[in-house]
Formats: sequence, C-alpha cells, structure tokens
Amino acid sequence: MKFLDKFLGERAPEKVRKSGLFNQVGSSFLSRGRGIYFSSHATFKRRLKRLYSAYWFWMLGALTIAGVLILSAAFQSLLEREARNLLRSEGSQLAGATVQRVENRLNETVTVLRNLAENRQTSCGGRQMIAFAEAAKGLTAATRLSLVGPEGFVICSTAPERTERIKLLPQHTDLHPRVTIVQPDPRVLNVIVVSWHVNDGVRITAMMDGDRLELDGPPALFRGLMHRQVNLNGETPFLTDGLPIDVKELDTAVRSVAEGRRFPVKAVVLVPISVLQNVNVAPKLIIPVVVLVILVMVTSTMMRLNRTLSATEDTSIETALDDGQIQPMFQPLIDLTSGRVLGAEILMRWQKKDGTIARPGDFIHRVEQSNLTCELTVSLLNSAIRELGETYREMPSMTLSINLFPKDIKDERIVGMVEETMRGRTLRSEQIIFEITERRGLDDLDAVQGVLSGLSKLGARIALDNAGAGHLGLSGLRQLWPDVVKIDKVLVDALGREDNARSIIDTIVSLADELAIGIVAEGVENVDQMQRLNSIGVTAAQGYLFSKPLTGDDFKDYVKKSMRGELARELDEMRTGSEAA
Repeated sequence: MKFLDKFLGERAPEKVRKSGLFNQVGSSFLSRGRGIYFSSHATFKRRLKRLYSAYWFWMLGALTIAGVLILSAAFQSLLEREARNLLRSEGSQLAGATVQRVENRLNETVTVLRNLAENRQTSCGGRQMIAFAEAAKGLTAATRLSLVGPEGFVICSTAPERTERIKLLPQHTDLHPRVTIVQPDPRVLNVIVVSWHVNDGVRITAMMDGDRLELDGPPALFRGLMHRQVNLNGETPFLTDGLPIDVKELDTAVRSVAEGRRFPVKAVVLVPISVLQNVNVAPKLIIPVVVLVILVMVTSTMMRLNRTLSATEDTSIETALDDGQIQPMFQPLIDLTSGRVLGAEILMRWQKKDGTIARPGDFIHRVEQSNLTCELTVSLLNSAIRELGETYREMPSMTLSINLFPKDIKDERIVGMVEETMRGRTLRSEQIIFEITERRGLDDLDAVQGVLSGLSKLGARIALDNAGAGHLGLSGLRQLWPDVVKIDKVLVDALGREDNARSIIDTIVSLADELAIGIVAEGVENVDQMQRLNSIGVTAAQGYLFSKPLTGDDFKDYVKKSMRGELARELDEMRTGSEAA
C-alpha cells in the first residue's frame, strides 16, 4: 500500500513508510471511507500527519518509561517531595474535617441559644431554668447553659455547683456582636464560651467542652505522629491533641491549615519532618509514575486528534461573541405576595447572521465544551448591565442573576474578569447573583468554594440552582452555604402529583429557613403550582405563568407595570379564578 507516500511524501522515513503498523492503520481509515471522517483531502492529510507525530510520541514515551525504570535510584528527592505532598494532603483533609465538625457543633449551640432568646427564656425563674436544662440536653458539646449579666458575671446556670458571681465573659459593650465566642481562661484549654446577646448586655451562654466535640481521628498514615490544634479568633489555641511537637520542629514541620467559613475557627495539623522516615512511598509511586506517563501519552494523542473539532467550535462561538450574535434575555423574578418584580435571571439567545435564532439545546453543549465559557459569561453580564444598568440604579433592591458554566466555577479567572467588569458600573456588585447548578454534581468542592469565595468578596451573592434534583444532596446547603436556593422545575412540576415532591420541597424550605437562605421556585407554569408553593412558604418564583423571557426594553416595561400595581392585580385575579374553579 502506497497511501503514506502519496500524502506524506519523503518526510516520512523509509522504515516508517514501510511499517506494518502504519499500513494497518491506513487500511482501517481507507476501508471506512474518507468521506465519513474528513470533509476534504487537506483535512485527511493533516490527520495522517498527526498519526505520524503520534507514532514518534509513543516511541519517545517508551524510551521515557525505560529511563524511569533504569534511573529509579535518582528519584529519592522526588519521593521525599511526594511524601510531603502525601502528608500535606492527608493533613488538609483532617484539618478540613476538624473545622467542619467544630462549626457544626457551634452552629448547633448558636441555634439553641437563639431559640431560648426568641422564646424569652431570659430570667432565672423556675420555668426558665427548666427550659435551660431541657435545651442543654439537646447539645452535643455544651456542658452547661448560663445567664450572664452586662458585667460578665454569671446570674444563674444549669451547673450543679454554685456559679453566682463567677466572671465568665468580658464586660459587654455596644461594639460586641450578637454572637461571641471566647476562651474564659487562655491558660485552660478545651473550654470555650458561646454567647447570644439578648438585650441591655444580658447574654445567654453555653460552655463547650472540647473533649465532647468528637473530632475525627487522624489517618493511619501518621496516627500518633501528628499534632493537631484548633485556634479561636486567630492564633489562640483552645483545643489540642496528638503528639506534642518541639518548638525546634515547627519551622520544618509539614503544616496543613483549614479555616471556618462562618465562625472564627482555624484547624492546624502539624506533622514533624521526622515522620517522613516512617512513610515508605517508593513502592506506591513506581506504578503510578509509569501509569502517569502512559496516560499523558494517551491524553496528548487524543487532544491532538480532537483539536481540529474543538478549534472549529471555539472559532464559531468566538465569532458569535465578536459579532454580538449572543445576547441576553431576562426572565423576571416575582414576589408572590406583593406582585413586585424582585429581579431577573439572564438567559442566553444566539441570533445568527441569517436572522435565525438557535435554540439553547442546540448550542449550550458546544459552549460548555469550548474554552470560552468565562468570556461568554462576562460578555452576557456586560450586555445586561449596559441595557438595564439605569433601571437597577433606580431600584437598588432588585437582583440580576446569571448562571455560571461548570468550567467557570473551577476557573479562578472568572473572579478577576467579573471584578474588572463591575468597576465603575451603575449596577452594584451586591445586586449580582451567580447561580451554580447542582444537576451535574460539584465533585471538586475545594476548587468550587475558592471561586465562590472570591465572588462573594466582590459583594456578589451565590445561588444554588436546580436544588433537590442534583447529585450534591441537601447536605450541599451546609457545605456551600449559598445565599439563595432555587427549587428545581422537576420538583415544581411534580407538586400535587407526587407526595415525595412536597416532602423534598418542605425539607429544602425548612433547611433554608434554618440557615437564613432565600428561596426561589423555578418553572412555575400554572396557578395551582403557585398556590401550593405559597402555602409551603415559598414567596419568590419565576416561570411562564408570570412572563416568558424578555428583551431588555420589554423587561423595563414589565418593571414599570409592576410599579403601577398591575402585576399584583393579575395575581389576585389568578387566585380568585382558581378558587372559583
């Protein structure tokens, strides 16, 4: 077979052109027909050139593997570095689990204190002390509840011994927040006091015992060989366990740190460098190194073969962006109680040069596979601000939400691009809500939380989209702690037809109320759904019942219609008509 000579000419060495492997590969392609995979003679030639490059890539890879096996003795420094990374990874997981456990216990304690305050259990009467005692039984880590006066002295307590005139807290000032967490005596570890300010300096407190936090034990890798401490308000440790670490070893110890998101706590895990001699990673690394080399070769080959298609899609999307073909549409968000427009969600419309409008289902997948998702998100946000900036300036309570692509929530570039976009604009960052979808799962929560934290620092808020229908589960509300939860349309559609839909929505609403998170229902299409959602406690919704997606000008008119009270009257007429039917 001479097809290689024809397409590659004399650039291919004679041995390669006569190779049985190349003849076999060429026969396979020719037998399937050029027209199936290639649109032109030139494309076919380029693909064969890539196969030729891949052939040499595999040859070099084989030599690399041989070199790895021959020179394995030279990997000592690499092994030590990998051992450090292994210890740091295990330490980071332990520190993260520690912070999460401490924050969960603090949240549990603060919730109990808040409930006591709201129920006006703020005196030392018999009924109040019984309420204190009952509340203390529901706490995992707290040992006693107390009522403390403005000067910081205990007025009464659930402790069996007398505690009057014991100074438990600093004197209250107007600068103190409602919730404070202090260490009554820095010399005594494992004890902190959580307080809730009721009024006039009177506080309800819970004393938490570090020994009752039930922290996860260290991994087997360095069980009994690590030092862990939990710091409060900076670098003050209130809980330590594990191996005492020498001051001389602090500078060289492998250090892993995790900080709390809601409370001022930080977990620090230190592993002395001397532990490395107990970590034998050499046998574990030889096979992964070989496998890694093979995977790199396979991945590189696939990327070479796929680059043409990817580049074509990227170019198409980039051209659409440059030409202004991709424009925002706006789905209004409605207050079900007042009929007021609370804001809008940005949707995407691609109007091609020939005037046809591409359906989202036809191009969203291509966009998500491209490398331009961040650029597209920022472009849509820019266009929306240009169209609606003045309206949002006049109505600062309205919000503007936009969906982040799966790639965006792991790409830290998006934070800088959004910051640059919002600089000097009439629409404030606090009015922007970035939505992340739960439907495809959030497998790398650390990377996601890093991006979301950066956006939050700009002042923007975060919404968890498609809640209740994704992979993350309701526990994701506690892990991500978004500002808004959007109930998935699948659950809204099933409301009234499937009992479990009502149960799931009830659970989402209850958990959101507990965490002080806003709730929005998506895809509301009929009055029955609106009535049922309202009865559950959902007061904000969007969907075709209220409006289809609107252009910028139409959305402005819709807002004016709301301000005139017309939407409120329409909602009342819907409810009246539904009741009459």
